[in-house]
Amino acid sequence: LDIGINKLDTELTDFTNQFYLQTLFRNDLALSLGVEHKKLKVTTETILSTDNQDETVFENSNYVSLFGQLKFDTYDSKYYPTEGLFFLGEANYYMYSSDFSTDFSPFSIFKAELGYAFKATDNLSFNLVTDGGFKINPKANQFLDFVLGGYGNNFINNFKPFYGYDFLSIAADSYIKASINLDYQFVPKNHLMVTANYANVSDRLFDTTDWLSLPEYSGYALGYSFDSFLGPIEARYSYSPETRDSYWLFNLGYWF
Repeated sequence: LDIGINKLDTELTDFTNQFYLQTLFRNDLALSLGVEHKKLKVTTETILSTDNQDETVFENSNYVSLFGQLKFDTYDSKYYPTEGLFFLGEANYYMYSSDFSTDFSPFSIFKAELGYAFKATDNLSFNLVTDGGFKINPKANQFLDFVLGGYGNNFINNFKPFYGYDFLSIAADSYIKASINLDYQFVPKNHLMVTANYANVSDRLFDTTDWLSLPEYSGYALGYSFDSFLGPIEARYSYSPETRDSYWLFNLGYWF
């Protein structure tokens, strides 16, 4: 009897430590260089191995990497930017692993994000954002691939938000994404938000010109956000025309 599995419930544990030096230029440009330790464990109880009746372990390794980060931020607000520029470039070179799977080889991950916010009227603003990333030696560790879906501001590793798709829906070793967000503040601290996002996600995406083709994935969101003293209180409805799936997304307060 051949039984297929449509979805696999997994549990991911990530514990990351960083030691770095940072240099500030004025108040909006920061350069950071340092060393990172990451403990990564991925397990499931959906399928069981013969030697462990509680769970199957896919990954359980310690990683050490060198990393660098360049950040430029002139946004006038973190959650509701109406003016300014934002750039974040990051690079990691993973040079060591305790190698649970016994097939580790060094690899690098590069990623960047660029945003521009501007006002159309006193109450209406737009925020244009594009971001992307890729891996060198892409088959070295698929658990640190880029994974798109859902909504959030504080994802770990290479998880990226993408409206119209559920959390952790689209995965590959490289991606490029663009989004446009309309923010209409109809009364103080109350925002009507409309967002469209598009992406191409594929293994070795930048080896060809496919990343310049029409987006393979798209999604749209409509929502309301209240700028409270506890942080953004939000409700958003998202939809993707490719899958025809829709999701309600909620956020209560600051992300930590």
